Parts: sequence; C-alpha cells; structure tokens
Amino acid sequence: MPADVPTLPAAQNTAFLGLIDLAVAWPGQAPLWRGLHMRWRAGLGWVVGDECSGKTSLLRALAGELPYEAGRIEGPALSAAVFWVSPRAPLPEGLTARQWLAGRAREYPQWSDALLNRLLEGWQLLDHLDKPLHGLSAGTWRKCIMAAGLSSGAPLTCLDEPVAGLDQRSVRYLEQALLQASDWTDRLVLVAHHSVLPGANRGDVLELPPPA
Repeated sequence: MPADVPTLPAAQNTAFLGLIDLAVAWPGQAPLWRGLHMRWRAGLGWVVGDECSGKTSLLRALAGELPYEAGRIEGPALSAAVFWVSPRAPLPEGLTARQWLAGRAREYPQWSDALLNRLLEGWQLLDHLDKPLHGLSAGTWRKCIMAAGLSSGAPLTCLDEPVAGLDQRSVRYLEQALLQASDWTDRLVLVAHHSVLPGANRGDVLELPPPA
C-alpha cells in the first residue's frame, strides 16, 4: 500500500517549488505515497527518508524522468531545464571529465565557469579532469556531478545521496558549498539524503515516510 504523507505547513515566504497532492509510481506498480504536499523556498532544500522511501524517485519525477500519477508540481524552479544526473546511471563512453563538464556547460545558459573552477579546486578535482570517466572513483564522479550541478545556474538542481564515496574533507567542503547555496534567491538546490547534513542544516525539509 502507498504511504500516507501528512500535509506539511507552507513555507512562510513564497514557494519556489511546490508539490500538491503528488503521487509517483513506477510503471505497473502502486504509488509510493498518496497526497505528497510540500513547499520549498529558494536556496537549499532537503528530501530525507529511509532507504527505499522514494527519495530518488521523487528527484526523477521533478526532472521529468518519471511520470506522476496524480497531483501537480509547480513553481519558478521549473522555469528552465532541471539539473539532474543520476550517479548510478551508466557512465557516458569515451569522455574525459573535462569533456563531460564542457558538455554540461553547453546545456545551461546560466552556467558559471568561475563557480565551477572554485568547486573543482575545493574538491581537488583539477588533477582528474583529463581522466576518462570510467577511470574515476565513485566519489570523484559524484563530486564532478555536484560541481556541475552547482555551477549550472539551473533554477532547480537535484543532488542524490551526495556524500556516498566522499572522504571527510570532501564532505566538509560539500557542506560549505551547500551553505553558500542556501543564500541563493533565484535557485533551489534540492538534496536527497537519509538525513540533513549537520554542517548544512538550513532550508525546508520534506521527510518521506518509511516504505509500507
């Protein structure tokens, strides 16, 4: 049975992304939840929950990869292309990290090379740029995804389980980057994780119920 999700209080300021009575389901399966309702302000937001609670599925729905069966998604966050790259998807063939990042830069009109360079340096990625994607560790690949997402300028950037494969220094730098993103007024970085990172404890939080 799909899980019932209680209606959450609206954010005090104008919602940048809203879910209204949303139901998401994989083809041929029952919805993961009924009546999902949430409003996130611009800046930093969170989707938290246990394993298999549907965090990744919600990000896929926001990115348009997974149709939703009921309800609607609305708000300025959907005014342009959403940044979403699944860290579990097969890696593109024949590309170096530098080439992959250049491809993402061409997709997003508000891309910031200056921010990208700061993130590459902060995550110590400069020495990995000319390596093939298949030669990167899982943690390095995730850092490339996050650097691209934060630099994209996309109104909505979705980051899935960002700390997997990261060492403690990289996690601390991620928290710093998310804290800076929490001050943005024209973008939302939505992070899916089992809990809010203690060093980036800001923004509106949607807690998904355990799987039924």
